[in-house]
Amino acid sequence: MESAAGRNDTGAGDARPRRRRLSPASAVLLVATVPVVLRLLLLPVFPVPDPGAHDEFGYLLAADTFAHGRLANPASPFGEFFESFHVLIQPTYASMYPPGQGLVLALGQVSTGLPWAGVLLSIALMCGAVTWLFQALLPPRWSLAGGLAFSLLYGVEHYFANSYWSGALPAAAGALLFGAVLRIVGGRPERPRPVLWSLLAGTGAGVLMMTRPWEGLCAGLPAAAALLVGLFRAKEGTLGRRLVRGLLPGAGVVLAAGGWLLFYDLRVTGDPLTPPYLLNLRRYYVAPLFVWQSERPTPDYPNETMRRFYTGWRETERSIRQVDTKSPFVSLAIWLRDYKIVSGAVAAGALLLALRRRATLPLFFAGTFLALVSLQTVRLFHYLAPALGLLALLILTGLRALGGFRVRGRRLGRLLPAVVLAAASIGLVRNAALALHERATVPRIGFRERRADVAAALAALPGRQLVFVRYGEKHDVHAEWVYNGADLEGARVLFAHDLSPEKNERLLAHDPSRTAWLLLPDEGDALVPYPRR
Repeated sequence: MESAAGRNDTGAGDARPRRRRLSPASAVLLVATVPVVLRLLLLPVFPVPDPGAHDEFGYLLAADTFAHGRLANPASPFGEFFESFHVLIQPTYASMYPPGQGLVLALGQVSTGLPWAGVLLSIALMCGAVTWLFQALLPPRWSLAGGLAFSLLYGVEHYFANSYWSGALPAAAGALLFGAVLRIVGGRPERPRPVLWSLLAGTGAGVLMMTRPWEGLCAGLPAAAALLVGLFRAKEGTLGRRLVRGLLPGAGVVLAAGGWLLFYDLRVTGDPLTPPYLLNLRRYYVAPLFVWQSERPTPDYPNETMRRFYTGWRETERSIRQVDTKSPFVSLAIWLRDYKIVSGAVAAGALLLALRRRATLPLFFAGTFLALVSLQTVRLFHYLAPALGLLALLILTGLRALGGFRVRGRRLGRLLPAVVLAAASIGLVRNAALALHERATVPRIGFRERRADVAAALAALPGRQLVFVRYGEKHDVHAEWVYNGADLEGARVLFAHDLSPEKNERLLAHDPSRTAWLLLPDEGDALVPYPRR
């Protein structure tokens, strides 16, 4: 008869050596570190990225503003020369975006001189927070393998790590929010820490408010509903004690973040209830943002490029991303078609329901988020950021549900975590190799590199420079040159629109110490001395 010690795989009767596992905190730290180290090792091949998209310049303006110790910059009396995409010139000169991404970029700029250091920090936060989310429902082997796979997919060669878009920071915030709520309401057994978890949930919700407010609301509503229902239905402790420990700390953080955001809006737009994004939308946008909205009247645009972007390209974008933007069902179908992580999560959810596996909360969170986010008319990958970790968690849970099946007598459950990690590693190596091959065989200089080269050449000249930018009739609306930092008066290189000889003379007379140039981007980036009258 088998002894008790022999039946216990941790007892003295078991001669097999015990495997030492990483603690949950060590696993989170490891996964947060791996993508940053890999990306830094790739710097000789893939250097620090140059900004190129309109949105990136908007976020970098916010970062430079914060790095100067200001929430907004004073409006310039020559604002019409600097009017550009996603930038306010009245009542202040500022980015239209919420402040979260600008703050983390400013941290990188102040500490290292490179805003991209803030991107790396947000990548580390994202990968660590997503791993912590996985640990709420998955065993250590799965959460570690899943976290490493996630970091390889989205933390090294993905545009989250190689641009200045707001993607990684809201992904980290969403993982904190969902991971904390899953622990408060119910997850893998661990020492209860309701106050800490409530604070982390509030922090995640607060960061979402300051990075992606609409998508953050899409994530926060189901999380808040589950949290309230779970606290009311819980059996341990009195209702008042549960609410005080599990709800009030996080609610306090959310209220503090909301109050600061109202103050920020007041300083930028003059109205605490008017965010900069809304002010910019009223000024420029024609296409509706949500399925229930209609097109707005075409405003008077300051230049032809902006008119073509807002009345032409955004309409083209909507038609490309599919026909009936008035139907959220069509919108959801396009999410499924365009992004593998969405279709994979939906397939995993269907599998879990078919196998009757318990994944009620993740399914509720993901389903509600996707339903709400499908009310938008435009679908970009970083709009999914608040639920990116959650969608990956559903996929891992679905794969784990297949672990009971056997292939040649071996359970898939012991092999699948390694398969997941190997697939992500192969994908990273393949994508990096393709990028290297393309760079070696088809050397090309895109708009990012062209603008950075011209700006560097001008900065190397003695004195201060003023560059009037004149576009051709068929100029690419995505190649916008007129972006500047927070300090328009003190900038060594200042880009301005070429308006008219008379108006240009006013700007030249304002600061005659600047050397004036004329830049012709559609004529080979020709840079010639500005022809003074």
